[in-house]
Amino acid sequence: MIDNQRNVLTALLCLCVLSAALFSAGCTQSGTQKKDATIPELKALNALAEDRLFSINWNAEHPGNIRSQLMASETDFKNIFDILSAKSPGSEYESYTIYTMRTIDCTYIDMIAAMMDLTNVLEQNNNAEYYAAMYDSTNWEISVRNADDALVSARNNLYSAEYRLSGINTNMVPLDMQGEVTGLKVRIDQMKIVMNNLAEEFATALK
Repeated sequence: MIDNQRNVLTALLCLCVLSAALFSAGCTQSGTQKKDATIPELKALNALAEDRLFSINWNAEHPGNIRSQLMASETDFKNIFDILSAKSPGSEYESYTIYTMRTIDCTYIDMIAAMMDLTNVLEQNNNAEYYAAMYDSTNWEISVRNADDALVSARNNLYSAEYRLSGINTNMVPLDMQGEVTGLKVRIDQMKIVMNNLAEEFATALK
């Protein structure tokens, strides 16, 4: 059963996170965000920040390395958000673009918080696997319960991301950004599937 949990965790995390990396060009960096950046430049930085986030190899990286990369991605989105918040739009299109990008960036920040919790889930599951190999049922159960607690936190953070994005005023989303908003909703749905399956696995293991 413990091996089963490990397999489900890694497989489902890959489904959620690594599937999104299929269209990315590898691990990239957004570089130094300039306060005087134009809207097109900020959109390009946002795309690079997304590439960095979805280029994380959950199947191969150590949880500590994943956590560091998530923190870097969080910084990317926060920096872009701050620059957008300080910008004065020169047109209605720019105003709507800034509004949409700020919502997207805030949503990503909430998603990253959920991914941080998933990193804790992965780490605790690694611990459980170790204790299972040692036939230490007491510490195995503690690790699985810790993983389950981290999963609860992850689901709460993902709900925040979903709630934030669902509240976007679609009348203010530019036509050229509607696909991006839809794609982000799909990513959230994928993460929900991951978490729902993990919750079922942990519930079964702890019976």
